Amino acid sequence: MKSNELKEIEFIKSLLRKGAERKTILQDFAKTYKGKSVKTFDNRLKVARKQMEGEIKQIEKRTEESITKEVEARKLKIMPIAERIDFLVNTITAQTEVSKVGNSFVEGIIERDGEGKIKKVISLVTFRDKLAALAELNKMDGSYAPTKQEIKINKLGKDLEDELYED
Repeated sequence: MKSNELKEIEFIKSLLRKGAERKTILQDFAKTYKGKSVKTFDNRLKVARKQMEGEIKQIEKRTEESITKEVEARKLKIMPIAERIDFLVNTITAQTEVSKVGNSFVEGIIERDGEGKIKKVISLVTFRDKLAALAELNKMDGSYAPTKQEIKINKLGKDLEDELYED
């Protein structure tokens, strides 16, 4: 293709990107490139549309790849269920104590030196944290799931159909 043909096609593509219709593109094309026939314009429009389709397919492909990579990255950031359960169990079973540090009391996992003095506070796991971890663990294993009960009702000497009630 000649360079002037490429310029004409790029001109048409720029208008297509803006969402212009054939009629508007033809008017602008006729003003910019005087002396060009409608047949020439239609040929350039056809080539421009094909190139735009190719560009759109490339963009869709790159977008799809980007989304796939993002989904995989997010999956890696989510803790597997076994790790979550292990974390909750460790929180629940952690040996904590309340000690005075400075002018305030601290509840948590505290490391002491040989003389019994506080060396450092490893973690601030409170009793409320333990209860919250226990509640979360119970939710995970379904302890709070509603129970289903089947009740038979006898009215006026006739057995009714079995009805299912949920708590």
